[in-house]
Amino acid sequence: MQRGNRIALAAVLVCVLTPGLFADTIFIWSSGDVGRGTPFTKTVDGLEASFSSDGDPNGFEVIDFPPLNPLGPVLADQVRMDGSFLTLTIGFSAPQTSFSTVFGTTLQSRSDPDPPFDLTAFNGASEVGSATATGVLAPIFPIAFGVLSFNGPAFDSVVLSSPEAAAFWIDGFVVKAGPTIPEPSSLSLVAFAGFVGFCASAIKRLRRRRA
Repeated sequence: MQRGNRIALAAVLVCVLTPGLFADTIFIWSSGDVGRGTPFTKTVDGLEASFSSDGDPNGFEVIDFPPLNPLGPVLADQVRMDGSFLTLTIGFSAPQTSFSTVFGTTLQSRSDPDPPFDLTAFNGASEVGSATATGVLAPIFPIAFGVLSFNGPAFDSVVLSSPEAAAFWIDGFVVKAGPTIPEPSSLSLVAFAGFVGFCASAIKRLRRRRA
């Protein structure tokens, strides 16, 4: 393959085949987090997550209570005495495109239906998507466990709630950043390089034919 053709082909391949860069970030509660109440922040691998609630201060608190999670602490709703429910907002310092968590909900009694657990995602003040999951009732206690996942447009915060539950909590969670899209100027530069390479190859072929 002629050198000019190789340059043009390489430029085109960079334009259309270069994948975006993805990053998973895992937030797990540790013994050092126990006692922390909202609002607070936690940073993992450079990504900052800010936790707040409409019940602050201390609407939610990291607690170590084995019936909720025998493997470690959870971030739990501090039940209001007036029976009203709380929401948990998690804001991120960089846009994300997916969120997954293990959650639990508390029922008034084991005969109650499992309450739904809701997520609403926002990009700034604009709602960009939502998800709902229902847990599975535990064998002994009036609590249900489940997994909720959301994938969608880029978001910078999520609001978690379970209005029909007496309380809820979350274990650790995983978020994933979206693909890194090259700036338009970078794409233009690569496209221009491909065009120049193609033209150089065409001119050389034309000169050889005339010689």
